[in-house]
Amino acid sequence: MNSLRKIMTFVVVIAMMAVLSVAVSAATLTIGTVEAEAGDSVVVPVTYTDNPGTNGMQLIFSWAEGPTLTAITRGQSGLSSLDFNSSLVTNLAMWETEQYVNDTTNGEVATLTFTAPETAGEYEVSATLDDCWDMDWEDIDVTIVPGKIVVKEAAPAATLTATGQNLIIDGGVNAKVYFDYTGTGEVTINGKDALKDDNGYYAVIAVSPKDYATKLTFTATDGTLTASHNVSVQDIIGLYIDNADYAAEQALVTALDTYCSYAATYFADGTVPTVDATVVAATPSITGTQTGVTFNSTSLVLRDKVALRHYFNVAAADAATYGLTVLDDTHAYVEYANIAAADLANVIKTEIGGITINFAPLAYANLGIDANTANLVKALYNLHKEAVAYAAN
Repeated sequence: MNSLRKIMTFVVVIAMMAVLSVAVSAATLTIGTVEAEAGDSVVVPVTYTDNPGTNGMQLIFSWAEGPTLTAITRGQSGLSSLDFNSSLVTNLAMWETEQYVNDTTNGEVATLTFTAPETAGEYEVSATLDDCWDMDWEDIDVTIVPGKIVVKEAAPAATLTATGQNLIIDGGVNAKVYFDYTGTGEVTINGKDALKDDNGYYAVIAVSPKDYATKLTFTATDGTLTASHNVSVQDIIGLYIDNADYAAEQALVTALDTYCSYAATYFADGTVPTVDATVVAATPSITGTQTGVTFNSTSLVLRDKVALRHYFNVAAADAATYGLTVLDDTHAYVEYANIAAADLANVIKTEIGGITINFAPLAYANLGIDANTANLVKALYNLHKEAVAYAAN
């Protein structure tokens, strides 16, 4: 209680025995609502408005269990002419002056600094008016509007984890690896922007059949978190073959495994085990002529995706006229890349000037090539048949 007010009130009561004290018009004290993270230091403003003219005020603050009060300080505006004192022991804020004046300032009269609790929730902060008066020692009614500290649920720490892998066979031999990411950053995999679908972030690495046993590294990062996954196409094939849940895919991946393993031996030492298959594909046809251009030969390019190439004898200066890729001064070729396994028996039509070539990639097996190459193409034919059957289902 303000000691000066006590003395002055006594004098006034002696001098004016018949006068009753009547409260003047009301003011409003509003305690702010603020958000905080668990454990943060948070500042709650206390604002005084509708001030009719105040000579002194005493408040005692209270709050729900959880926050810890660390400071009561004067606000940046409001009751600026009155002396301010506070006590963390009693949670008291007090404004008073010996000057016989009314301060009519509205604004922020105080700030309360708390350490927010670790548990999310809403924690009310309020105050009790111990006393408030004007320069005539009349009481001022003050409506107190409580506020609160809203502690938000802590955001879970971001995670980045490899979650799965599968094969993309149609159009080539490809390993696909997924990553689950719970953060908000930009994810890259192996230095490129990650692709994303309903299963998460992913990247695809195309593999030549001969390299299907080579371990591939997929490294994902958001700039802070990093996760890596090492796997080979052979590893993924094994996951399909050993899992009854993939019964529908097992014939296809088994054919892929055979083709890739034969490609590995073929490109290592030129040998391929005998493959019992009769390749069914239309007989190639080459008709017509074109001055300055002569058909030379055809080959299959067995990279991650099968390609068909037709070679021609043609002057380099004329190659561009027919959309050909120059090999040297007198040779060029046309290539049909990325042929899906299911399409390998389809006839591809090529027109170079007056020359027309109709050629199904798998017909290459029936051109009298050596036995090892023929066996490799037969293994590819078996993969083609399984790809067609799988697509039909």
